[in-house]
Amino acid sequence: MLARAHSMEELPALVALSWHFAKQASKHCEAIGREAFRRSTELSPKAVSQLSWSLASCRIQDSLLIHDVALSIEFHAARFEARDLATVTWAVATLLVSAKSRSWRKIQLQARKKINCCSTRDLSMMTWAFSKCKQVDKSVFDAAIGLLADMAPQFRPQGLTNLCWAFVTTRFTTGVEETTKEILRRGISEFSPQAISILAWCSATALQSSPLVMRAFPLLEQAGQNRIREFSASNTCWAFAASQRAEATIFIALSNRLQRLLQMSGKETERAELEVRAFAWAFNTASFHDNKLESCIKTRLLRIGQVVDQSMPMQPPLREAGLDRPAGPAILLDLSDRLVVRKPCGWETHKADRPIDFKAAPALSDFLSTYQTSPIFQDKNHQFGMMHRLDVPNSGLVLAARSYAAYYDLILQMNLGKVRRHYIALCHGWLPRSYCEITAPLLWDQANAAPSRICQYGKPARSFLEVLSYLVDGQQGVTYTLVEITIQTGRRHQIRSHLAFMGHPLVGDAKYASAATFQRDLLHRNFLHRFLISFLDNESQPVEVLDALPRDLQHALASLEAKDNESARGMHCWLDQFKKS
Repeated sequence: MLARAHSMEELPALVALSWHFAKQASKHCEAIGREAFRRSTELSPKAVSQLSWSLASCRIQDSLLIHDVALSIEFHAARFEARDLATVTWAVATLLVSAKSRSWRKIQLQARKKINCCSTRDLSMMTWAFSKCKQVDKSVFDAAIGLLADMAPQFRPQGLTNLCWAFVTTRFTTGVEETTKEILRRGISEFSPQAISILAWCSATALQSSPLVMRAFPLLEQAGQNRIREFSASNTCWAFAASQRAEATIFIALSNRLQRLLQMSGKETERAELEVRAFAWAFNTASFHDNKLESCIKTRLLRIGQVVDQSMPMQPPLREAGLDRPAGPAILLDLSDRLVVRKPCGWETHKADRPIDFKAAPALSDFLSTYQTSPIFQDKNHQFGMMHRLDVPNSGLVLAARSYAAYYDLILQMNLGKVRRHYIALCHGWLPRSYCEITAPLLWDQANAAPSRICQYGKPARSFLEVLSYLVDGQQGVTYTLVEITIQTGRRHQIRSHLAFMGHPLVGDAKYASAATFQRDLLHRNFLHRFLISFLDNESQPVEVLDALPRDLQHALASLEAKDNESARGMHCWLDQFKKS
């Protein structure tokens, strides 16, 4: 067929064939797409829409073909009917065509003009696509909310679910209220297990802002318990854990189901590792502990790690390529399959963390790969073996794995809350001793270098505080609090944003303190140091590593006076632990 598809009359048959192959997820769809888009000017707008859907359904990755699709959509944009426009919008979002491209801008323009002609299917597909691409066109979403009020009973359950997801993702609370109202009117029984998982996620994300959503959540939880065998376990786990409101009974049911799934034989892939990690995080976040389930998860993760270790050839250390040893970091603990390294201020954890304003910062990952032979230290997909990160202006201990098996073991420990990370921080003002816990959710926009911010739609974040000492700068009369911090979650800039949220920004923090505060600070780098890490070794024995304050932070601290005797004792007690270690 491809060999003979040279006449214009044969193109419709080619389009129909691509539609057929797409439904079967066939590799032939890509070949058909290449032939059709080679002659894109001969295609009708409807044919472009159908071909785009076919290629997106098959998740093609050919960049040249995706480029041809985008050009064809740009050419036909003004001629798409509402239904075809919705299909094309979905295809562009699924293929991850750049939201800054001309084709995407033309789609947005046509969406504004034709949104009122959309059917319920078109409306849910279009809003989903805009949300997927993080392109919030307010006029389109306002129109969608207006149409929803009249069309709500006509939506299919899946369309209503997609619409709810789009409104939650793009923070349109009015739309969330409208879709939740219709969901409650219908009853949860109409929705598929997949839809209930998505709605549970939506509810967990929007709980704090909507009494209506809070009414829906217990119904979703009950549906989860009654139909647990039908659910995608990891998505359901995450949703109910993130809500921090679910009853223990749902996690008992999920635990029993997960144990059966994990014990089933299957191919040990790194994709499976992501699901297993999600289970561990969810149960720990919900404070639900099940030793039998933990054992099943650990066995599965170790098998995955062993498979990867066996498949990865040993690499020579980069030192043999002529690199000089960078100065600064030091390995404080070196075990057979894991180690702890000190990261100085001014170093990034690994290359993927490199922010715009620290392009020249040396990387801890380079330091390790220069002298170690493990393949994981040169593997970006596994964070170069690093188990967590530290911002460039911070200092302290970083835990790293030498092997993939150790990496997955430590990942499990982190998700189960068994890796403890303690920080010492100096913040502005006198932080009340009653502030011992912060549970403000954090939102970070990956598209730019903006600070993390407290937001009801953010990810769960929990920090624990212990005030050690109240201090005063005698010359300037400025007050400070020395505080020890542990974190249950590891969100980006969690401690920095949590302290700023409480009105006590970190000393030396240019990003989260005001410019005036930063200019008169004791020092111009974050007074935040990870001084303790504890974890289990490969024989499940506890290991603890301590690291004293760097000299610049010691000097800053020495320049201050304790407010009273209790503050003096608190600081000295904290410092004494390093003399004993």
